[in-house]
Amino acid sequence: MTRENKIKVLLLVGLTLPIILQLFSHVIQDNILFSRLAYGLSKLLFIGLPVVYWHINRAAPKTPQSPMRLFSVMSGLVFALIIFGILYTFIDEIKPLGEKIYQTLSNIGLTKNFLLYSLGIIIFNSLFEELYWRYSIFGGLKNFFSFNKSMLIGSLGFAAMHFVYFVSFFDTAWVVLLLTSASFLFGMFWAWLYHKTNSVFWVWINHLLVNVPLFYIEYLIIFPK
Repeated sequence: MTRENKIKVLLLVGLTLPIILQLFSHVIQDNILFSRLAYGLSKLLFIGLPVVYWHINRAAPKTPQSPMRLFSVMSGLVFALIIFGILYTFIDEIKPLGEKIYQTLSNIGLTKNFLLYSLGIIIFNSLFEELYWRYSIFGGLKNFFSFNKSMLIGSLGFAAMHFVYFVSFFDTAWVVLLLTSASFLFGMFWAWLYHKTNSVFWVWINHLLVNVPLFYIEYLIIFPK
């Protein structure tokens, strides 16, 4: 199989399998053990696929001293402050959402050690997502499409995965659509930032900072005092 065909297979798997695994881990929870297995497999996928892409492409993610490193950090801090300000302002309105979020997370065993779970998502999952969606998927798409089309397709996949995630937490359609739209826009921004910096590291830092207020607010609404 040629290098191009290998990348095509990787992209097909990479754009569809996360959505399927997310569906069975977070939405279809008829069998708790199966849901937990799907959740574990999704994390293995996020680690394994970038390794396969690196092996095919022989181009490791770089961490150059990008002139945009300060922008990456400062924009992440600005996003974090805006997100925290908006969510905290409306925290009384979103507290009723906490019960379903707690139940979904509890079914896959993530509420007993919520602090460790949150730190894992904030620090490690954000890194794996950047290696997966920006380095592997966006990078792979650029072999066949223009920068703009690659950014669009990769961000749609990123948003679709999060759409399934949000459906498992929220019953209100406008909340799901709003958060999915935000995921799409952040996916576009992070693809653009990766293209500009040629660095997974600085995009990861930005992503990490954005995640911090989200999980702090999540803690406040699922563990109310």
